[in-house]
Amino acid sequence: FVINIINPERYKKAAKEIIKESHLETSAGENTVDQMTFMIEFIKLEKSIREILQSRQLYIPFGDTPKMAYSFRQMAEALNRNELINRNELIELLQINKYRNLVFHGHQDKVDKEMLERTKRAQTLIEKIKGDQ
Repeated sequence: FVINIINPERYKKAAKEIIKESHLETSAGENTVDQMTFMIEFIKLEKSIREILQSRQLYIPFGDTPKMAYSFRQMAEALNRNELINRNELIELLQINKYRNLVFHGHQDKVDKEMLERTKRAQTLIEKIKGDQ
């Protein structure tokens, strides 16, 4: 008989370690913003990408629900596949998404201000694409 003890802190520790290894670790100070500020901007970005894909019918709905079944990665790849963004822009979106996942699952209170700015620049790019429709 096997007993497996689950440590809920394991995922938090693993995410922090990945952030550290990715050189995305943030120390508290002037170059940080709170997690909520970053998440709000990321959600805006994700919503805008979803709107582009929906308006161009480039997504697969999930059953009878109107919600999109695509992950952020799949949505970014769909933009690239349909030549709405280039390879470098795809890579930038994927890096922002990776950072978002690390911050969210690492439960950090502060995030790098530069990542917030990168997210806002990506949002500006996506809004331009929406405007070109």
